[in-house]
Amino acid sequence: SAPPGRAGAVGGGEGAAGARRDGPCSVVVGADFQVVVFPQGERCSLPRLAGAPLGQSPAFVVAAPAPRGASGVALVVGTTAGRLLTVALKQSGGDSFSAEAGPLWPTTRSAGGLKLFLNRVLGSSEDQAPTAPPARAVELLPAPAGSGALFAALVLGEGDVALYAHPRSMAAPELLWVASLASLLGMGAVARPRLLAAKHYCEEPTGLLVLFATAEASGQEEPPDGEIEGSSPRCTTSLARLSWTPQFWREPPRLTAPEAGIVGLGPAPSASLLRPWGCAAGEESAFLAAAGRMAVVAVRASEQKFMLCTVSLTPSGLVVARSQPLQAGLLGLALVSEGASSGRVAALTPYGLLECPTQAGEGVPELEVEHEDEDMGAADVGAHGLLRGAYDLYAGGQEERAADVASRAFERFGAAGVLTGVERCTMELLDAPGLTGARWRGVDDSVATRHLLFDKAGDLQQWLGFLNACGIWTRLGGLPGTVRAQQKACEACERAAAASRLRELDDCAPKVFEAAIRRTLQEAEAAAGTGRAAKNGDDPSEARRYYGSVGSCERLLASLVDYPRSLPLGSCDVTDAVLFANAAVAAFLEAALERRSQVISAFRALLPPPKPASKPQCLSVSSPPPRAIGSDWLLSPVVLGALDQLRRANLEVIPAASMTQGLPLLDAQALRILESLHDLCRTTLRVGYASTGDLHVDSMAALRRPVLQHLAMAEETALGQSRGAQRALSLAEQFEDIEAVVALAAKDDMARLDEHLRSSPTFCTEALMYFLRVADLRPLFFRAVRLLEIPRAQVDDLLRPYPELLWILHVHSLGQDAPRPDWDRVLSKVNNQAVAAAHGERHSSAKRDAFAALAAIAQRACAAQTCSRTADVAESACLGRLQRVCLRFSAQETATSSASGGCKRSSPPDQPPASAEEILRRLAGCIRTALPVVHAEGADGRLCIDAAQLVRLVERGLEEARVDVAHFLGTRANALEETPAGVISALQLLWAEVAMAEEASWREVLDAHEGISRDALVSSLGFARMARWSEEESEAPPRSVALEPLCEAFPDLRPLAPALRLSVGRGSSSAMQPAGGCGAQAASVGNLLFAAPAAAAFR
Repeated sequence: SAPPGRAGAVGGGEGAAGARRDGPCSVVVGADFQVVVFPQGERCSLPRLAGAPLGQSPAFVVAAPAPRGASGVALVVGTTAGRLLTVALKQSGGDSFSAEAGPLWPTTRSAGGLKLFLNRVLGSSEDQAPTAPPARAVELLPAPAGSGALFAALVLGEGDVALYAHPRSMAAPELLWVASLASLLGMGAVARPRLLAAKHYCEEPTGLLVLFATAEASGQEEPPDGEIEGSSPRCTTSLARLSWTPQFWREPPRLTAPEAGIVGLGPAPSASLLRPWGCAAGEESAFLAAAGRMAVVAVRASEQKFMLCTVSLTPSGLVVARSQPLQAGLLGLALVSEGASSGRVAALTPYGLLECPTQAGEGVPELEVEHEDEDMGAADVGAHGLLRGAYDLYAGGQEERAADVASRAFERFGAAGVLTGVERCTMELLDAPGLTGARWRGVDDSVATRHLLFDKAGDLQQWLGFLNACGIWTRLGGLPGTVRAQQKACEACERAAAASRLRELDDCAPKVFEAAIRRTLQEAEAAAGTGRAAKNGDDPSEARRYYGSVGSCERLLASLVDYPRSLPLGSCDVTDAVLFANAAVAAFLEAALERRSQVISAFRALLPPPKPASKPQCLSVSSPPPRAIGSDWLLSPVVLGALDQLRRANLEVIPAASMTQGLPLLDAQALRILESLHDLCRTTLRVGYASTGDLHVDSMAALRRPVLQHLAMAEETALGQSRGAQRALSLAEQFEDIEAVVALAAKDDMARLDEHLRSSPTFCTEALMYFLRVADLRPLFFRAVRLLEIPRAQVDDLLRPYPELLWILHVHSLGQDAPRPDWDRVLSKVNNQAVAAAHGERHSSAKRDAFAALAAIAQRACAAQTCSRTADVAESACLGRLQRVCLRFSAQETATSSASGGCKRSSPPDQPPASAEEILRRLAGCIRTALPVVHAEGADGRLCIDAAQLVRLVERGLEEARVDVAHFLGTRANALEETPAGVISALQLLWAEVAMAEEASWREVLDAHEGISRDALVSSLGFARMARWSEEESEAPPRSVALEPLCEAFPDLRPLAPALRLSVGRGSSSAMQPAGGCGAQAASVGNLLFAAPAAAAFR
């Protein structure tokens, strides 16, 4: 690409002998004055111009006409500061170029020393030399014969004009004269016209056309129709013709005739629409072109609207021949003369090139417009009538008259009215009956409908040609709704082609189509709420009614899909019916796509190009993007519903692989259905891609997912799981369903998956992310990391959302024969990461428990004393187990309460990790129910130890907050309060609930005699286990278990107080430890792993 800057067109020159030589085609002057030449061959980049002015940047470039015998070209470069300089571009031979910058052009006239001295002594005003205006544009003129100059340059400013004579060297040009625009136009000193454009014309008498606007406009709130937005009727845009004097080398031009040399063209642009000269292409305020005795002016009326005026340059003055709006931005304007008073206007817009003939003074016969009224509805009817008349002229071979009538429709009804008329004409051509009258009476329906569809297709093709040739789309430009109208016009052609394909299939199965057409028409009448009147001899048949109105031809697909369901399942007829329905629907879609491709080839600018893809394509076998995007009528609910029902019908009919073993005919039948379904699925995905233009947008993904699922299910049914879903995998690759490619290839073709991973880094990244999202595919992630040697930094980024999997990566880095110190180092790292993850997990209690279990395992496996924070992990594991208990029994209560409604709940949901105080309140509310159930399961010991550890943890937190626990034991606060008193009340509630859960056993203790049996019974109860458990031998019982305050708060415990007192202060904490000498940490790990396996927690 060339450097940013300005470009100037340069044509080939004439040699000394007149022979043609190849020169540069264009030259780009960059912002840093670097010159890039584009000759006939390779481009040539030149270094920055030597002698280029500092602090200046180019704003525009004009190529001067090369003199005969010259070996280069002169470029006039205007800067953003309004200064000018000359760049000499020389061609030394072949594609070798060199460039040289001249000095800045002077802004004042030079005078001799003696003359300047005398003027100053005598006080003459001639020393006050006029200053050339800042250059906004340059019009190059041929130098007069005998002047010795290379060319003349007319410099145009905002309100002044200057003329320079450029020598045949790189010396500075001479400033000949400077004149204000007001003086040239013969206006007073008060007038301040603004120069919009100027053009030199060579017709005798030679002169200068000047387009200007009067003083700044004062805006109106509601400009009248036809006036420019924000302008005032008193401020107009005018065109003036100035004639050169015989001494134009020293004198400015003059008005030809003051009364006829200026003509008004319309309102002046508002201040918001005036653009500075030298602005970017497409932002200019006005254009002026002249050829022969005609001129064309384009003045900006709004951001996306110009007014085009044709002016005749007659001997008696300027005459406005015609004005018309152009609803589009302009990039350039040209007028090609085709005689003394005729020419052809070429307007370059962002939407295409608009060409129209112009003939001064000649009118075009008006077409009659029916029901023309003042309201908008009548305006639409009028525009529709003019367009139909113009179309008839175009169809009759009168293209120029058709273009003129179409332009008059814009003048009369505006772009919005024409757009509505285009849409109406398109629908009329699509749904025109065309088979009425005596001509078609008695003609067979097959012949008549075939002829009707052929005529429709031809008329619609000719309609598109008319809209393109007459510049309808170009004139509409960026008007809202234009793209939709263009897509609708193409859609009409597609519908005609699809209906024609159905008509061909109608000949193959007339009975099937007769029933389907009848049902489609009946459903349409029912949906419209109208019934079919009694038939008479003049009523068209059902076939003529359907094929005569193909604006809803896709409704027939649903009736064709229902045809196989009307036959008995398992018969040969139903198989043939499914195959026929598949072929018919696929042919319908293919015909529409083929017609769209033909329209795009014939009218390249009709449909919009696809938007940039949301993601780049990552597979080499992916389908290329469509050239243009049409309407989405092939993705309507009617079509998608029919396709879904048809795929399901294929799944019902296709024989299973277990049934076809040893039956060749049945196996061949299954393969035929499978191939037919594969073709249907491929066509469906092609339709989706052609309508969306992006393989990764949500609409395409929603269409692609069920299509591939149904095809994969059909392959597994027909071929068995051992042979894989190769057809579905191929379509997934072609239309880039990354998840389907990974899932199917991982199941059936790992070599194919490895090839994609190696060949496409983008696919590799997407596949690795999908491996991690699906728990069953996570082993493939670590396999791919080892196989492809993925950089560690990328692996860490991918695993950042999955900290529970980092330990696998660390362990995999060790070999089978790794020494013990390496194992201890890795285990220490795993432990530290697991502890940090357990404490940092805020969303899933199951994940927190898994991290705690992993840390405990790493601590027990590590022989070195490098693992730390053991107590924190044990506390996290304890809280996790108790939270699951609370969730379990609260879920059971919910299921019990809703059992009458039939609701079931298999497992408690996962929740975010709760604090110790919150778990304490939940546990106090459910432990009376939970303890007997857990005791029956043989897991009550773990629950009691966890509850005791919870009590110690909460009391430790209160002590660290400097709360006197003994002081609050006598108070009666609400256990739900988030205050120290509420927390202590919750602790007492927990002790009371544990005791009352085993009330019967405590009464047995009261009745038992002192001895070993009673001590064993006391030690087996939960209250005693909790009271006697401690992390250290010398640790005192919890303060909240004090019986006197507890019995005061809960009087129901008073009868049990003598028995409860046996558990407080007696017994050994060692009796509460798990059997086998295993510490609390190890027991907690084992219980966690059995209660919630790590794999389940990772989910």
